[in-house]
Amino acid sequence: MLAALAKYFPVDFSWSRPEGVMFIWVEGPGGYDGDKLYNRAIQNNVAFVPGKCFLADGKSGMETMRLNFTMVYEATIERAVKTLAGIL
Repeated sequence: MLAALAKYFPVDFSWSRPEGVMFIWVEGPGGYDGDKLYNRAIQNNVAFVPGKCFLADGKSGMETMRLNFTMVYEATIERAVKTLAGIL
């Protein structure tokens, strides 16, 4: 997933480099709306969890998302990240 993010995502996005966990935390530029991306992603058969769901107030973190990379084939990850990048 890290390689696919580096290959397809816009340069103004950044992400964690996890060691021994199941998720990558992605941050977009300020003013970016993760809910809009989520809705469009679902329409394209890709799912992720908007980062705001993991923050106490449920309002901040609109420009974040949490991506799970476990139990998925590499080709599926590549396609999903490419799809998200195309929506962005």
